[in-house]
Amino acid sequence: MGGHLNRAAAHSLTFGDQAFQERLFGDAVHLYPTPVEFSPRDGILYLILADALFATGEYHYAAYALRRAFELDSKLAMSVVDKHGFYADPL
Repeated sequence: MGGHLNRAAAHSLTFGDQAFQERLFGDAVHLYPTPVEFSPRDGILYLILADALFATGEYHYAAYALRRAFELDSKLAMSVVDKHGFYADPL
């Protein structure tokens, strides 16, 4: 994923990813907008933000982020991703 993102976006994305993997979804929601700001034309970042928003119950904003992701990169809708590895093991 970091191959096409600018360096600042890719670097800041790691902090949101770490929070998400640690089940700190609220923290991820606060961290993921930073990479979006650094690379606002990368739809994948909105898709990632949408996952965190969904996990916190922010469905309206998650829907907006999904819509924006698909506007920027319609091919994301056809991507098949196994998200099991994105989440920490259940408690």
